[in-house]
Amino acid sequence: MLQLHVTDDRGAVTTFEASVFPLTIGRSPQAGIRIAAAGVFENHAQIDLADVESQGQRFFIQPVGQGHVLVNGEVVTSKRLVLGDEISLGAARMVVSLAPARQPRLGFHEAVVWGLLLLVVTVEAVVIHFAQ
Repeated sequence: MLQLHVTDDRGAVTTFEASVFPLTIGRSPQAGIRIAAAGVFENHAQIDLADVESQGQRFFIQPVGQGHVLVNGEVVTSKRLVLGDEISLGAARMVVSLAPARQPRLGFHEAVVWGLLLLVVTVEAVVIHFAQ
């Protein structure tokens, strides 16, 4: 999952985890990431996940409408994002990273496997006992 660490024009840092794409960024209440910093338009930018031939899936950012997007200080029309990139939208700054991987909870499945193993061992012990 893509993670963005957003610093607004007041210096407040907020972390967003993006899992649905395309992801819109802007002032709009409907934006996936809402930023109310100076110079940020209603729908300022969009991040999308695209398949790149022989390279797998990659994240791309592009401006929407009148918004300007800077990646590492350079104005872009479309740019592939890499870890550590700094995105500037108006007075807001974002740093790109990946969210930590989450381990699924497997307690129930482990209990079922151990129960089945115990059942097999018990049945084998009974068969051996009566076979003698």
